[in-house]
Amino acid sequence: MEYVLQQHGVVYGVIMDDDRIIKHIRVDDIDDPRLKMIPGSKYVKSEIRGIFMQVKSDLDASRMVCFSGTPCQVAGLKSFLHRSFENLITVDVVCRGNPSPLYWKKFVEYQERRYKSRITEAKFRSKTYGYHSGSMRLTFANGKKYVGSVRVNLFLKAFFEDLCSRPSCYNCAFKHAHRASDLTLYDCWHASELANLKDDDKGYTNVILQSEKGQILFEAIRDSLVFYETDTEKAIALDGIMVRNCVVWKDKRSTFFRNLEQADDLAQHCSSFFKISAKDYLIESMKKYLYFFK
Repeated sequence: MEYVLQQHGVVYGVIMDDDRIIKHIRVDDIDDPRLKMIPGSKYVKSEIRGIFMQVKSDLDASRMVCFSGTPCQVAGLKSFLHRSFENLITVDVVCRGNPSPLYWKKFVEYQERRYKSRITEAKFRSKTYGYHSGSMRLTFANGKKYVGSVRVNLFLKAFFEDLCSRPSCYNCAFKHAHRASDLTLYDCWHASELANLKDDDKGYTNVILQSEKGQILFEAIRDSLVFYETDTEKAIALDGIMVRNCVVWKDKRSTFFRNLEQADDLAQHCSSFFKISAKDYLIESMKKYLYFFK
């Protein structure tokens, strides 16, 4: 993103706005404070209406554009444009699925009632307890914070139970290693096995260079990166199961969304579909002590 903006280009990426809506935005200034909000996973289908028209306008004006999103969004953009543009760089993230904005809305309402305050920041993959124990971290306007892993977090639990992704995700047409983008990004859990290094639990990212344009971009920024070359298929085998695999449809997914919009108590609604035990809550509460004093 920084490289493109330094070339007087434009960046399109996803943030959570002040209304807690996950949406694509346009940034054309390296000092724009929203820029730092774009990196990081957002496990919600982003609001993208009107963005493709803005991208086309920037491309037609001969500005370099970097667009990041899910593989279906990248493919959708390229279909909308009807032709290739040399000044367009696309980056896709390997996703498990694309969760419902409605379920995110209900989760936000649930947490804001619990904490009696508005959410000001959401980190879907916080490293509070290290990279290998990814948790969601929410920050509230009253200064309080919430941290919860998939063990106890109602949003993450539904996501990894394959209950809340959009219907098309269960038969995704873009689940393959060779994608329409120039760069593909996904988690690297097995860094120590893929490269000769010690895993410091701060997190590594797998990058697939999908095109000549992606290779040129990588060469332009390589001096600002710490990187290790590895075998793509080995990396996919260890970390990239969702590169090729779709989420699995469950009949209770339809039932899960029935009456969700009218549900007053999200925890009660979810209790019919997955269980969080007292043991789960105990283990979660012990994490902060086990991690910081390990």
